[in-house]
Amino acid sequence: MHYFFEDLLGLAAATPLAVLLMLVPGFGLAELLARARVIRNEGANRTCWGLLLGPVLLPALDALLVRWLGFGAMLVLHLGLAGFGGRAAFDTARWVPGRWWAAIAFAWVATAWANVDFDWNGRLYQSQYVVDTVKHAAVVGSLAQHGIPLHDPFFARAGPSGYYYYFYIAPALIHWMAAAIVDSRAAFAAASFATLIAFPAMLLLVAQEAALIPSDARRRFVGVLLFLCCLSGFDLLPGLWMWFQYGRLMSDLDWWSEEIRWTLSSILFEPHHMTAVMAVFAGALLLSTGERASLPLRALAGGFAFATAFGCSVWIVVGAAPALAIWWLWERAKLGTANIWALPLSGVVALLVSLPQIADIRAGRAPSGPPLAFFVRPVGPVRVLPHGVYEWIAHLAVLPGGYLIEFGVFALGALAFLMRGRLAESRATPIGRLLLVSAPVALLLVTFLRSSIMYNDFGWRAVWLAQLPALLWTASVLASRREPLTRSPAWSAALALGLVASVWDMAGLRLCCPEFSAGFVNAHPAADYDSRGAYQWVDRSVSASVVVQHNPAAGPRAMDFGLYSDRPVAVADGDARLFGAAEPAVQSRVALLTPIFDRPMPAAELHERAAAASVGGFLLTSVDPLWRANDGPPSGWTCQYRSAHSCVMLLEKLQ
Repeated sequence: MHYFFEDLLGLAAATPLAVLLMLVPGFGLAELLARARVIRNEGANRTCWGLLLGPVLLPALDALLVRWLGFGAMLVLHLGLAGFGGRAAFDTARWVPGRWWAAIAFAWVATAWANVDFDWNGRLYQSQYVVDTVKHAAVVGSLAQHGIPLHDPFFARAGPSGYYYYFYIAPALIHWMAAAIVDSRAAFAAASFATLIAFPAMLLLVAQEAALIPSDARRRFVGVLLFLCCLSGFDLLPGLWMWFQYGRLMSDLDWWSEEIRWTLSSILFEPHHMTAVMAVFAGALLLSTGERASLPLRALAGGFAFATAFGCSVWIVVGAAPALAIWWLWERAKLGTANIWALPLSGVVALLVSLPQIADIRAGRAPSGPPLAFFVRPVGPVRVLPHGVYEWIAHLAVLPGGYLIEFGVFALGALAFLMRGRLAESRATPIGRLLLVSAPVALLLVTFLRSSIMYNDFGWRAVWLAQLPALLWTASVLASRREPLTRSPAWSAALALGLVASVWDMAGLRLCCPEFSAGFVNAHPAADYDSRGAYQWVDRSVSASVVVQHNPAAGPRAMDFGLYSDRPVAVADGDARLFGAAEPAVQSRVALLTPIFDRPMPAAELHERAAAASVGGFLLTSVDPLWRANDGPPSGWTCQYRSAHSCVMLLEKLQ
């Protein structure tokens, strides 16, 4: 069977499990919360809450269940809630119009396009997203094998890893249940598909509570909103300029500057951060719409949502905390002493629920200084950071233009809304006021702060706290227009630019090569094809306790190990500190193991190096210097598995 069809079958098998275990339990939660008068569970609200509550409430509870009782207890909980809410979910599916089924089908195809391997004539072609899928799949595999706390899948060490993994618990359950046909990549992809379904439901609830939906144009608003979820900014313009300037295509236009990704790309690439965004706004919704419920119940529901946000993305919560605090102060000034303690109490609940995760992060991350650093966000592909007042001023002067390009039609929509849209009506609602607070606070934070741990995940992800208001405001403005958009050249051009940029990015996952940032993807398709086969042989034929090590200097994250096997490694690559391992320890182990793949060495030295890293076998490929120098494995290597481009040697067989 071709790997393409194998991956497609795995995703097809994982998808109904993701719907059953991630989305349908939300309908059971919606029934319970409606009976407790925390939410209004009728009409379209019933569908939206049902789709949203599973992904934003259950992960925090799942983390505790799996830690203390294992995946079996989590499965019982999810199936029980699914059974309780199954009738509501079935009723929802019956009345969904055909055009929405078409949108769901599009979401599934987009998920497959972003995650499934293509193979042809002994060559494997991966999605550009594998630069992060290797992390996603490795975390899913580690959780399915070892449970919670998370074991570091990139660097073998004792103790927990320091990472936010709540999003991966549900796909780990799917992989744990159906490992024979659903690998960790397929389970992750199916969870991404479920997130694509839940995210618009959250947007509709926020829009409704913020009074952004015109009363006479609800259907139009929904259609416009779904269309906007498929758009990007004006990134096509700098992408084309760089093509003409440097003669190279960019597979991902968001890499022309500091990342600002929009809905489709963000969910397919980083669904855990987007789930955290959903959880933050869901928590605010639960607090602001449940006035009829008792204060403890609202605080409990909101607290679990905020705990899920923290467990899915620390960076989103770092950005959301000041926005929520300012929102609370505004509400207190507006409402006096009435109805103001729900948010602080929910914060206490979130903190208590998150204590085990906080302990894991503290224990699992090596000391590395403050997580945030001062920053003036640069514009453009050359990330020259300003170091003085005059450079800061120069960067700030061009930054509004950079934001205009990256927000694109959403910048125009936000400006139109704030000048002449439904601002007065929206500002009169608590959620409308939250949107008005969230956008400027997020922009201020990501402009002057960056995460100092490896990448600028804070600046790339927390900006969604400004993107979400801009998206909803744009949908409100466009849905309120009486004349067709085609009669407005400005709006038509802006929407067309956003659509073409999004299509470019989706095509670039497969078709644009080389490009600026990830040229190592698909650089050796024949070797990747054979590596996938080698890892399948290892999983079938070698004890799970044996560590089979690849060349940690072969490329960033040397991706095949995490994509095609749940087996741990001694060290992934030089960036293996991602989950909290100490940088000196990572570099020391890379230096210890890399010579094995660079030069021939006596069996005694090879055994000594392997024993120092607790390695039981090695995967040598045609990409490694040792193979290239000898036109194959050297004479001292005994291959228990051999193909045209790979060799697996187990040390217990080596004399």
